[in-house]
Amino acid sequence: MSEQPKPDIMDGCSISFWVIAGLFLLLLVPIGIRSCPNSGETGTADELEKMQRIDKIEESKAEERALRSQLTISLEEAMKRTLEKFENNTRSDKNSTSEGNLK
Repeated sequence: MSEQPKPDIMDGCSISFWVIAGLFLLLLVPIGIRSCPNSGETGTADELEKMQRIDKIEESKAEERALRSQLTISLEEAMKRTLEKFENNTRSDKNSTSEGNLK
């Protein structure tokens, strides 16, 4: 009395069915996400973010203009400052030389 082998539970047809069913369910997820309606809150959040970005851009432009105005001076002003520094250095050099001679 030899025992007959038991048939395999997972034959080709059932495996194919579950593969197809799984792929179908995986395809339903993105379609379901795309078909969800956008709430009104999302639109206002996007608008709020856009306004905040615009405000930051305007602030940075204002800061850049202020910095540029501080860094930009006329040629006459630059010459005046240079002459003042040169005169101050010349005076300090003369004072240090005269003090050195006194000792």
